[in-house]
Amino acid sequence: MTPEDNGMSSGSSSSTPKANLKRPGYRKVKTGCRTCKTRRIKCDELKPQCRRCLSTGRVCDGYEAIASATARPKASAAVLLGPRLLLPRRDPVEIRSYRYFLEVASPSMAGFFNYDFWLHEIPRMSHADPAIWHAVVSLGAAYELFSRAADPSLSTSAAALRQLVLAQVNQSIQSLVQPSARHNDRSRALAAGILFTHISTIQGRHAEAMVHLSSSRRLLTELSHALTQKPRPEGRFFSPTTAPPPGDGAVPALPVSISTADSIIAYFEIQAAAIEKGGLLQSDDILAASEAFNTWRYYQAPTWLTERDLFDTPQAIWDNHLVRANRAAESLINGMIYHSQLNTHLVQRIKAGNDPEAVELLDISERPFLATFRELTRLVRAYERARSVSSSGSHPPPLHVLGLSLTMIITRLIFQNEPDFPDRALQEQRRKAHFTRILDLAESILRRQDDRLDGGPPRPRPIVVGALTMAAHGGTTQALRRRAITLMREFPQRNSLTDSVMEARVMDVLLDREQALLRQGRSEVGSGTEEEEVPLLDRSFSASVSFVDERSAVVGSRTWNEVLRGEVGDKRVVHW
Repeated sequence: MTPEDNGMSSGSSSSTPKANLKRPGYRKVKTGCRTCKTRRIKCDELKPQCRRCLSTGRVCDGYEAIASATARPKASAAVLLGPRLLLPRRDPVEIRSYRYFLEVASPSMAGFFNYDFWLHEIPRMSHADPAIWHAVVSLGAAYELFSRAADPSLSTSAAALRQLVLAQVNQSIQSLVQPSARHNDRSRALAAGILFTHISTIQGRHAEAMVHLSSSRRLLTELSHALTQKPRPEGRFFSPTTAPPPGDGAVPALPVSISTADSIIAYFEIQAAAIEKGGLLQSDDILAASEAFNTWRYYQAPTWLTERDLFDTPQAIWDNHLVRANRAAESLINGMIYHSQLNTHLVQRIKAGNDPEAVELLDISERPFLATFRELTRLVRAYERARSVSSSGSHPPPLHVLGLSLTMIITRLIFQNEPDFPDRALQEQRRKAHFTRILDLAESILRRQDDRLDGGPPRPRPIVVGALTMAAHGGTTQALRRRAITLMREFPQRNSLTDSVMEARVMDVLLDREQALLRQGRSEVGSGTEEEEVPLLDRSFSASVSFVDERSAVVGSRTWNEVLRGEVGDKRVVHW
């Protein structure tokens, strides 16, 4: 019932609207301070203490952490989209070289020990750090220049690529000078140093590469030391010199793996020493800590309870088994080469003449390597059995399988007595077949495109520079050895400090000298037939390389006869 119905009047016309006596409302928010929320009044949200509390003499109890639903989509979007792009992605020239790095350079350089660094860590870091982005673009351009000799279809001019390499290195250095809000400055400098080392070696600037390598080792030492320092809190609070532990949303301090960076730098240092000393490995401390020389010690092949379990093994599991096996096999070769150098005195006694005692001592010392070789053989046979009954049996074997087969044959040749073939006469007959198989497998790997699963990212490719160098140096006939050199030039590949083009030039020098010595001994003008073998003692024992300028060096070589007689050998300047 209205007032009018009761006969009461307000003194105003019934047509005049009634005044709204309600208090003006405010939009309810959840961002105010605790005190204003308790009082149920609007907070002006001034921080750290709101003005409404201070003006009335109240204590402002601060603000609660916002856990609203609106914050979560942003976090999930950040995860999906990855780090915010701070890079000049609109530059088509930079994008082209970056794609070349991702699709060609990084899979070719990664190998089985450092593929996480090249295929995951560096690409991820380059999208968040301009310094790494520019270094990666420079490396992509430098690698394309390196590959041009074998691929004349590349459209970008060499002059433009050389200019891009230099410009991108300069921009990377300028970005390194600026502190990073995302990454530890030492870690980004370490990553850039490794990239700069590769760029310099690709350009043939060995002295410059050694400067970058030395700086990278120093940065790695500082980072490792900082990680081992334990903070000492003072009471309930951290001391002023101690950083608090990272909380939620903290930026990762080390975007690259310290152990992987150490492995890359250590392998560089081992190679640098070996190049200068004619292939001799003498960095004992570094070798003892290097995965590339010790992984073989711990390898065991997987086992299956039944044949059905073996046949039902998913391809993804096989991929993991094959990567582990390739790592062990590569490490086994490195370990055996180092072992043979430690036992050079026994090898010299065997090559100088019939010495059963030296043969027996060398056989005994090779038994640990033989145990790992048998484990690898067991895995290869298991894979072949599983492949024979699967639908993939009709397809070409994956690159990882070809790479493993290649290293297994090389290992057979390094053993003093080939496993499963104790008859030395039979071993000599098999040597030519082994070297032919090495070249066939290497050529198959070089001609194959990348194996990609369901259009996924590139995968590490087997590096065959060492296999081709071994065939060129120790192969049986001249034809086989020249074929290895041809493949080095036709398919340029890198192996840390060295590349196949440089190795091919060095092998040319060694083979030419062997032929000259052979002609001298025969007093003949001809160099013999392509199927002729150079006598063992007239073959090159080693070759040292001393870099003197960009893509030039002094190559020193000695034959086995010169080593046994204590002679100096030969030196000559080469260019490539």
